[in-house]
Amino acid sequence: MRRRSRFRIRTLSMIAFSALYIFTNQLCGQTFDQLIDSSLEYAKSQLEAYLSEQTVPGNYPYETSLDNHRWVFRGKDGWASGYFIGSLWLMYQYHGDESWRSMAALWTKDMSLFGDNEPTDLAVRIFYSAGFCHRLTGDSSCIEILERASNSLSGFYSDQVKAIQCFPTSWSQYNFCVVTDFLLHMELLLYTYALTGRQSYLDIALHHTLKTLNYNMRENGSFYHVSDFDDSGELTGYNQGFIQGYNLDPDSLEFGTWSRGQAWAVRALPIIHHYTGDTLHLNMAKKAADYVIDNFPVSIYGDDDYVPYSDYFPDRFYTGNGKDASAASIACAGLYDLANLTDETKYKTAADSILRNLCTKYITKDDPNNYASILKRTMHRYGASERGHIFADHFFIESLLLAKGYEIYKPVDMPSGLKEPVTGPVTCWPNPVNDLLFFNTGPDSVNDMLVIYNLYGKVVLRKQVTRPLISIDFSQFPSGMYLISVNGKHPCKVNRVIKQ
Repeated sequence: MRRRSRFRIRTLSMIAFSALYIFTNQLCGQTFDQLIDSSLEYAKSQLEAYLSEQTVPGNYPYETSLDNHRWVFRGKDGWASGYFIGSLWLMYQYHGDESWRSMAALWTKDMSLFGDNEPTDLAVRIFYSAGFCHRLTGDSSCIEILERASNSLSGFYSDQVKAIQCFPTSWSQYNFCVVTDFLLHMELLLYTYALTGRQSYLDIALHHTLKTLNYNMRENGSFYHVSDFDDSGELTGYNQGFIQGYNLDPDSLEFGTWSRGQAWAVRALPIIHHYTGDTLHLNMAKKAADYVIDNFPVSIYGDDDYVPYSDYFPDRFYTGNGKDASAASIACAGLYDLANLTDETKYKTAADSILRNLCTKYITKDDPNNYASILKRTMHRYGASERGHIFADHFFIESLLLAKGYEIYKPVDMPSGLKEPVTGPVTCWPNPVNDLLFFNTGPDSVNDMLVIYNLYGKVVLRKQVTRPLISIDFSQFPSGMYLISVNGKHPCKVNRVIKQ
């Protein structure tokens, strides 16, 4: 009964969603464009203030102190340190001023001095520094840095589990955990694959994405934070749940979803789609985004607010469930990206609503506490205190630029074939294929039989479909054309694939 009542409230609330969006746009004295511009200038002034104090790279802002709201530092090995450098590169993209380029390059150089035994979060630290540098300047010296970081990340990949082991030392309670956040790390591998053509980067990125979608994404579009696997790739007894969210019954589809974890997926999946061009990644991005929109506080609680609580579960007043503007800023960037990839206006409407909230209620401008951060009321995890965080600031700047029409994530040209998935009844990619071919057979094909034929009609592989998303190693097959059919309770589905 509770679930049915909550669904009815959500449905009725969403009827008024667009009307409320239009109404709130008229309340502010500034136009939306003016609000965006003034927020960007404030972000610029906050970054300049920090750089005036830290003239030499080394102290990276992470979160604000509860005592004086100034930055608490971490070293360049802090998991979020790259987002500060990414913010500097975004300011260079916005203003085009060489002083921003010089400062961003200086901090990028510091970040690029990493060793051989780095943790797995090296991926975002390097991509948001050297990756942004290469994208905006074409500096070829960044390619070697990106390759070293990709090799380091690849070292945590398991052929048996078909995923990257996330946080193998700091989260030692797990055997082999796969964390939703790491979907964002895949851009390092995909971007570096585009630059170098090294097949292993592509294979690892696609396999890890597939594993995350298969196990961490739930039926209603929400995400578990983490799934744990044994050495053969099967779920362990620890199973699935949350480290930074509210850990409820893992079988629940309605409650217990860490809002920032959900936001990482909403931001990462459109990025992955930019590289692969595959409808699977786009559809999963839409499903994750729809969950965020359906669970806006304005829809569930009637708040005049689009910033989520730290976890999506019914009692907003539950101890520890504060607001998390970082989840809002990250999801906002993903929604803008998704709006540009689809013709569905609801994604831009939702992104505009979040951004207006951030620019008016969560920005630290004119706050008497004199925050060093750009945004306030962000949370590292469920139950933590509300502070400012550098990752919230970065994606706020990113959202502001996306709202102005800037292309933040414009991938380089991919090697031939990757962005040309087969468009038949069964989606598969890349085509042509060298090694791994990935399939999205659809949920109705589970337990059907997938059969691969060569041009002479000989069966070269027969495999039962156990999940909607699977992969086949084509490296064992000679070059040529193959026919792939999925047979079962529905009409036969056939595709043609070329093995190079």
